[in-house]
Amino acid sequence: MTRWLHPTRGLVPPAQFIPIAEESGLGLDIGTWVLRDACTQGQVRAHTGKLARTVAVNISGIELQNGHFLDVLFEALNVTGLNPELLELELTESALMKHPAHSTPILKALKQRGVTVSVDNFGTGHSNLISLQKLRLDAIKIDRTLIRKLRVFETAEDLHFLWAHNCDEAVGYYFGQPVPAEQFGKTFRPQEFLTARNSFKDTAN
Repeated sequence: MTRWLHPTRGLVPPAQFIPIAEESGLGLDIGTWVLRDACTQGQVRAHTGKLARTVAVNISGIELQNGHFLDVLFEALNVTGLNPELLELELTESALMKHPAHSTPILKALKQRGVTVSVDNFGTGHSNLISLQKLRLDAIKIDRTLIRKLRVFETAEDLHFLWAHNCDEAVGYYFGQPVPAEQFGKTFRPQEFLTARNSFKDTAN
């Protein structure tokens, strides 16, 4: 998720500045910049072998409802040269279900280009799995408020638990804290996780 690297405050979380940006009319401009920059970073990492699977970008409701959203997205892909199959868009449940008639053709166009689409923060809105089945989605990310009392993903033991149950995809601070793109490129080693996962599965078998 987007962080603002302030010169004196450090990394400012999106909850503190995104609402203000949207109220001031800058939400679309910021979204366009983030999307273009993410595609650029994804293309660089794909060429250097540092892109484990996809580069994920959070899309706000304002962006999704913008009539030029697809044009902005496809231009970012064309300009940066990023393979659409390496891009994942994370859409909130509320943004998708607020205007489903508008969202459905957009999701169809994204799937036709090979872009991965996931629902973020599922469980915070008023929809259900039945209503989401009508949309063309690849993944549903359950909001932490629904699983707070269940198993928390924080340690290597938790990671092994997921691997043992054939779950090969996870997000969380166990992999690292939010950092600037330049620092991420120096510290992220996807091959190390792949090697560890394969070794664990070989031992388990």
